[in-house]
Amino acid sequence: MKKAGIFVALVMGLMVVAATYAVWTETLNVSGSVATGELDVAFTSAEVTYDSDDDTGLAGTADTTCTLSDTDYDGDYDLATITVSDGYPCYESVVTLEITNVGTIAAKVTSVEVSNPDEVSVDVSLYDAGGNDITLPYTMDSGEIIYADVTIHVEDSAAELSDYSFTVTISATQFNVEPE
Repeated sequence: MKKAGIFVALVMGLMVVAATYAVWTETLNVSGSVATGELDVAFTSAEVTYDSDDDTGLAGTADTTCTLSDTDYDGDYDLATITVSDGYPCYESVVTLEITNVGTIAAKVTSVEVSNPDEVSVDVSLYDAGGNDITLPYTMDSGEIIYADVTIHVEDSAAELSDYSFTVTISATQFNVEPE
């Protein structure tokens, strides 16, 4: 009888183990993907909107031109080259640059930096499509257009037959980053 009791205990133990293995299970998985947007602000047009030579009646004495270039080969313009030829003291011109957020996310314009020699003053003013002045930092929605008027003035200290260079850097970051 003792052998039969051990046998029954072993069978019962195997049944418990078998029942444990017979428990049904279910597994849940999460699969996902992230597609990031693009931060891309570009010059979309440039126009000389004022030339003081036009006020003198001496057309052709001095001239201002602006050329847009794609230096990073991404399909839009990231460089505006403004050239004043035959400038003279007190000559002034204004180039209006159209700046568009061509990216898919909002862009924050954080700064405008100007580097110029004493002989040429350069001033930049930013405004929106309604003509309202923009205060930095300024967040541009995707597709939004703002404007930059770049005013160039040749000072009295400019020497004859000289070349002067200046740069204007307009910086933008993603919309959710605080400027440094």
